[in-house]
Amino acid sequence: MSESYLIFLVLALFIGCIFILVFVYQNKKLNELRREISLLHSTKEQLTNVVTHLTQEKQTLSAVLASIYDGVVAMNQDEKVLFYNQRVLSILGVSEKDLTERKLFEVVRLPEINALLETALNEKTIQQKQVAIVGETEKYYEVIVSPLFSKDYRMMGVVSIFHDITDLKSIEHMRVDFVANVSHEFKTPLTSIRGYTDTLLQGGLDDSKNRKKFVEIVRHHAERLSYLVDDLLTLSQLESKQVLEKKEIYVASFVEGLLERMAVAAEKKHITLKKDIQLQTIVADEQKLEQALINLLDNAIKYTSEGGTILVEAYFKENKAHICVTDTGVGIGAQHLPRIFERFYRVDLGRDRELGGTGLGLSIVKHSILLHGGNVEVESTPGKGSRFSLILPL
Repeated sequence: MSESYLIFLVLALFIGCIFILVFVYQNKKLNELRREISLLHSTKEQLTNVVTHLTQEKQTLSAVLASIYDGVVAMNQDEKVLFYNQRVLSILGVSEKDLTERKLFEVVRLPEINALLETALNEKTIQQKQVAIVGETEKYYEVIVSPLFSKDYRMMGVVSIFHDITDLKSIEHMRVDFVANVSHEFKTPLTSIRGYTDTLLQGGLDDSKNRKKFVEIVRHHAERLSYLVDDLLTLSQLESKQVLEKKEIYVASFVEGLLERMAVAAEKKHITLKKDIQLQTIVADEQKLEQALINLLDNAIKYTSEGGTILVEAYFKENKAHICVTDTGVGIGAQHLPRIFERFYRVDLGRDRELGGTGLGLSIVKHSILLHGGNVEVESTPGKGSRFSLILPL
């Protein structure tokens, strides 16, 4: 074998080894690259899952916030808004742009609310206060500001909840007004009773000329107190939503009975009582319906001048029973109509008291019909009379 052939063979083997080493190295690098690509795919899937989960959580939070009736807004320690719901925008009277681009203290121009936010941030305690916010109307809110902590108890900011308590405030005002009105209504007859009894005890009993008149005045005011107590108890029972004792009522005979009861009072003023009954029967609580109609007829007689007319109608309209009392009396001004069903509301204070009303009759009418699931409508023109309609579902 020649020397040149051996050299060629050695070179070929050397070059082959180099190719093998290069191939092995390349293959190793390729495998490493494959593993890195696989790892990247896995990481991408994990990131995708995390993003999907966070998106779902954000959508859930948005859905929860949107469904909450109360206003909710949160801010961080730098006073920037973190999240909020649409309800809080209408409560504070601000836009989305205001909340996203500005600090909450800059947007909310109500000192009481800002003071709550500042105290909650500085003291890291829950703050709570009732606040009046005036927009188109005045609304009352229970504002609760709570610190917002992370899992490691690090202060992140505060979250504020605005709970509408306007209806509760209205009820509270009504209760205060009711107590004041009841006290006033009781005070007048009690003062008269006490005054005349003192007069009798201090020698009036020996005054044969006036003692009978004094006793009659005492009796008149005692009766007024009795009517007032009866009406208050009736109204209390109606507002407690007691169970109705419904039965079939023959409307013609029912109305006829009521008109017979009111005939004597009507005859004293030469008032004509008429009826137009087109409804055969209804199902209702007879006692409560009678109570409502007696109050309407009593008012109609009181406020109708001598020689006037009162008409009771009963008919079927739009799947409901209508029982209406129309008079030719003094009528009611438009400014009074929205309030006439309030307890103790009087259109003409002096005239109403003179006629002996308790101020609760129309409230009793309203609650009697509401208890039946119906409603009361009124039309009136001063000087021409009034028409009250009791509308009952069949």
